[in-house]
Amino acid sequence: MKEGFIEAVAALLYNLIYDQEGRDGWTPTSSEPSPTYRAAFRCFAEALLQVLEVVSPEVPDEDIVREATQHVNQSKPGFGWQHIVVGEEPVSLPKEAEKYVEAVRLFLENPELSVEGEFLGEEDDTTETIDEYEHRMQGVTHD
Repeated sequence: MKEGFIEAVAALLYNLIYDQEGRDGWTPTSSEPSPTYRAAFRCFAEALLQVLEVVSPEVPDEDIVREATQHVNQSKPGFGWQHIVVGEEPVSLPKEAEKYVEAVRLFLENPELSVEGEFLGEEDDTTETIDEYEHRMQGVTHD
């Protein structure tokens, strides 16, 4: 799986869960989401993509998400990565993502049809730390 897909799928999930449309959500040029959420969504997207590569299409979405949750590298996003707030309600990122597994599959078939497909042309920065991300968003560079 091409590395750019991790960021693209993370953005897709974020935008679907938060009901963002077009350029209102997480795009290659936006500062959304916060670094903590960004790390959580990216790590979950990476695990979800790994699971989707090896499971058959008949596997229920619930099982796919459960398997992906178990594959998240806990050291990357940190403790509590699976808890997000939608509106004012605390929810589970994996449980919310379960609603959009089919959308992820459709995206993987035709990524150019959505704004998140623009991430595939971006240079991969999946090893970027939260501090590096915050500095980049603030326009500060490391020499």
